[in-house]
Parts: sequence; structure tokens; C-alpha cells
Amino acid sequence: MFWVFTLQMTFGVYAQQVDSLQVQKLEEVTVSDSRFPLKRSQSGKIIFRTDAEALKKMPGQNIAAVLDRVAGIEINGSGSHPGQNLGYAVRGSRNRQVLILIDGVQVSDPSSIANDFDLRLLSTDQVASMEVMKGASSTLYGTGAAAAIINITLKNPEETPFSGMATWAFGTNQAQKNQQYRIDELYQSYAISGSTGRFSYLASLNYQDLEGLSAIDTEEDQPDDFSRLNILTKLGYQFSEHFKLGIFGNFDRFESDFDESFGLLDADHFSESSNYRTGLTADWEAGAHTLHFSGAFQAVDRDVESSFPGRFNATSWVGDLYNKWVLRKDLYIVAGINVQQNDMESADIPFGETRFVKNIQSDNAQFTLVDFYANAVYLNPNGWQVNAGGRLNTHSEYGNHGVFNVNPSYTFTFGDDNLRVLTSFSTAFITPSLFQLFAPDFGNQDLSPERNETFEAGLEFNRNQKHRLSVVYFNRVENDFIDFVTINPTTFESQYQNVPGSFTAEGVEIDLKITAIENLTLSGNYSHTDRKKALRIRIPANKVNLSAQYTLLRKTNLTLSYQYTDARDDVFFSPDTFASENKTLDAYSLLDFFVSHQIDKRFRLFGSVTNIFNEEYEEIFGFTTRGNNVRLGLEMRF
Repeated sequence: MFWVFTLQMTFGVYAQQVDSLQVQKLEEVTVSDSRFPLKRSQSGKIIFRTDAEALKKMPGQNIAAVLDRVAGIEINGSGSHPGQNLGYAVRGSRNRQVLILIDGVQVSDPSSIANDFDLRLLSTDQVASMEVMKGASSTLYGTGAAAAIINITLKNPEETPFSGMATWAFGTNQAQKNQQYRIDELYQSYAISGSTGRFSYLASLNYQDLEGLSAIDTEEDQPDDFSRLNILTKLGYQFSEHFKLGIFGNFDRFESDFDESFGLLDADHFSESSNYRTGLTADWEAGAHTLHFSGAFQAVDRDVESSFPGRFNATSWVGDLYNKWVLRKDLYIVAGINVQQNDMESADIPFGETRFVKNIQSDNAQFTLVDFYANAVYLNPNGWQVNAGGRLNTHSEYGNHGVFNVNPSYTFTFGDDNLRVLTSFSTAFITPSLFQLFAPDFGNQDLSPERNETFEAGLEFNRNQKHRLSVVYFNRVENDFIDFVTINPTTFESQYQNVPGSFTAEGVEIDLKITAIENLTLSGNYSHTDRKKALRIRIPANKVNLSAQYTLLRKTNLTLSYQYTDARDDVFFSPDTFASENKTLDAYSLLDFFVSHQIDKRFRLFGSVTNIFNEEYEEIFGFTTRGNNVRLGLEMRF
């Protein structure tokens, strides 16, 4: 009753103002839940979407910080040292339950324990759009799509013959107790792109250098530097009206100092991570039917210099071929085959030795996945929508595994307004990583994939494409959970094993967006996540995000953003007792301000003040977070 009352009051107050605007706004279009463009009102999912124009209104935010403001998402480490490992907690999940796609291609790090892709590698300035679809999505996207997919599209060539852009920015990078306001960040970005006839091209380079912030909060607080380099190229050719081909290449690398987490001490540790991606896409259209192919090669190199040095190398091949058959104007089917081949190797320095020795060989640590999938979308003109399909996964190590998805919804239409009622039941699987299968001493080749089942139910009310309220309940059940299990407490012998029993995560997400007047947009979300305490590490039970965006004289965008994060549980391994100790991280609130001013067609000024009140907080026990910081920049187009 509270939300019904709130909705009536809010829409009643602004109805007269909104109706007087006489502005026609196009309905938002998403692709993640069907592989092809679909109007939001026709989708059976609540999908978060943002684009480059929206990202410009909150300049300086990395991808992790942007995602951390989405309902149901906690990106642990997004407010810490830029080199801090990131934890992707979507509806109480872990990294291995979240799949990331870049330009529609699955990306991962086959050498990591969770097989996850590292978002620290990417630059927000190279992003054209991002979509987040929560829930089990293995039917369309395969392994890892158990709690969510994050679909990132990088920028494409401009439609003019030639265009260029250069961006420069500088700012502070300081903790709460070290407010000296030195220039510790230098950022620069350059891009050229265009289209001439049938040929299109894009090339961009981004470089960021950060100093000043210590990774761990100590008395010494020695600065730990961070730098990132991003290179992106895209070439396209339209052979005919029906056939086009694209080629892309990416090089992303970051270097970061870090401290000793065992004992929480300052240290001169260093890590470097590089990711190379190259591939091609092809689209062929014949009437209402479309055939799509994407293929990519990825290589990962990671070096760690610390008390436990290591080197990790991995490669992966991904190929995805699918076709869209339009059987009727209200019914189409997508069917395809997805093939992945992953391998890895690693090396360390054994105790008493001085040289690296391989401990995992790529000849052994490899697997192949071959998936066949089909998905149907039915769009009844009377309001019914059904999205349903299945997938058969064949894994070279553990055999076959099947998943399915059923997602019916109904849209009530009232003139320019609509109310969607939606529900879904989906299953998903998570392939054991190469490290979990083949790591010396710890690996277990008898592991089974984790199995997830997700039920969702909710509604979304959309008024005239200007106001929107959505409420969603979710329940995810996890089976065959893979954990690091101590077999012998005396000798500390341990192994990755499937844990018997089921684990549940459930909660509610509420999202509200209001166009109060023509130039003012208010938005906010609330999420509640409940799951077993032992699996709730660093996951808040309650989280709130609020935002107010105002456009002044069509040239200046002002954004005020607020975030409340509830108290969380953490675990600290004590060097004194050699045992894990429970810690409680206090709740905290952050207030940020962003401004962007378009001087003319060529120049744009932007700036930000983050953590305005210099709130002291922790994302990870003992690790540093960012205090009050300021940033200024200039964008030039030519």
C-alpha cells in the first residue's frame, strides 16, 4: 500500500507539468534478453541500460563505480585503491556467477580462480553502452550467467568521414585522513573515427596514471601507484545491403603497486595484468532473417611480485554462430552454436629456489565447451509476451549439462502508459575453472558444475516514457556449490570440492525514475538481499542509491548522487592466531557531485567532487578507501 500511495502522490504532483511538455520520447530498446533489439515494454526482464551520453553526466567514474549504483549490485572495491581486486556481488552472488560480454562476445580470465573478467582493465571513455540483465541467463549466454550478465558495447565509428576527440583531466587521489589536495591523477584520451562509403574505422588510446593512495590503511601509508593503458581499433566494411563485416583489436593493461594483506602491512609489491583481444563479426540479412557470427581470440598475462610471486598465462577462443528466424510478425526464434576453448599455465618460485618453475602446464590445463541453444520470443499484440528456450552444454571434462528459461509477461496499456507484470524461472550452470580443476595439491578433476535456479516476479509501471517504477522479487537456489574445503585440519590439506546441499539468495529490488520537470530527472533504487551468513561476506543486506540530474540552459548538466550501504560482515585472517576472525564493517553514506558544461560544439568542460563530506568507511577490513576528491577535465572535438 505504501508504494501504491507513493506512486499516486508522485505522479499526481507532476502530471500537470509533464503533460505540458509536449515532448515525444522514444521508448528504450534493449538486446540482452533476446540477442536482438526489443522494446522495453516487450521485454520480460527489468534491464538496466546506460549509454555514453549518460556516462558523460557523471565524469571520472570507472565502470565498477557505475555498476555499483545499479539496484541489486555491490561491486566490492569500487571505492578503494584503483588496483584493488573487485568483487562482483549481484543479488548476493560471487564473481564466477556473473558473465561479462564485450561487443557481444564472452570474455574471461581462464587463469583466475573464478574464471572472471577483470573490469579494472577497461576505460569508461571507450564504452558506448552497458546493459545489466539480472537472473539466470545460461540459455542465451552459457556458463557463468547464473546471477547476471554485464553486456558492454565499446564505441563504434562515427558516421561522418572524419572526426576526432581528445580528453585531458587531472585530480586528487587521497584517503580520508590525507587531505592535501595534490594533483595525483593525470588522464588523457585520444580517438579518431569515421565512415567513408562502405568503409568505417575507429582508433582510440586512453592512459591514466594515479598516485597518492596507499592500498592498505597503515601508519606509514606509502603511496601505491596505478596506471592503465587502453588501445581500441575497429574496422568495418559493408559489402552489400545484406552483408557487413567487422574486425576489432583491443589491448588493455594495468600496473599496480599493492601491500601485504597478511598482517595488513605496507609492502613494495607489484602486479601487472595485460589482456589482448582480437576477432571479427559478420552479419548477413535475408529479408526478415538474420545470420550473425562473432569469433574472438583472447590472451591474458598476469605477473605478481610479492611474498608469493607468480606468473599466469591463458588463452581462449570463442566462436558464436546464431540465426534469427522470423516465423510471423509476432514470433521469432534464435538458434545457434557456441564453442569455447580455454587453456592456462602458471609458474611460481618454490621455497628455497630463486627461479620460476611451472606448476600448471597448458597441455593439461585446458577444456573445450560446445553449446547448442535455441530461444523463442512471442509478442502477442494483445499484451502477452513469452521468452523461452533451452541450451545443451558439452564440456570436455564433465560431459553434458542442460538448462532452460521460461519468461512470460503481460503488458497492460493505458494510452501512453503501460504496466508490465512479469515472471520467470531459469536455470544456469557455472563451469569449474581451470585452476579449480588442475591446480597442484588443490585441483579436483571430479568437480561437477554448479547449478543455479532463479525465480523472479515483479512489475513495472511506465508513464508516458517519463516516469517509471519497478518492483522485483528474486529467489536463487544454488546446488553443487564449489568451495575450498579443508580435508585435514592438522596438515591443512585442502581441495576444491562440491559442497552437498542447497544455498538460497533472495531479495527485493525497487527502482524509480521521475522526470519532475523538463530539465530535472530524479532517480533512485533500493535493494534488499538475504542469504546464508557464511556466504554474505561484504554483501550489504540493504542498499540505497539516489540521484538528481538537472540540465541548465541545455549546456550544463548537474548531478548530485547519494549512496547508502548497510553494515556488512567481513572475515580477517589473523597472523597472530592463524585463524579467521569475523569483523563487522559499519554502514556508510556517500554524496558526490558532477558537472559537465558544453562550451560550444568543440569544447566541453567537466568536473566532480566525490565523497563530499569525506566519509570514513571500509569496503574491505583494513584496506584504504577514497576520501574527498576533486577532478577537472576538458574534452575537445575536431
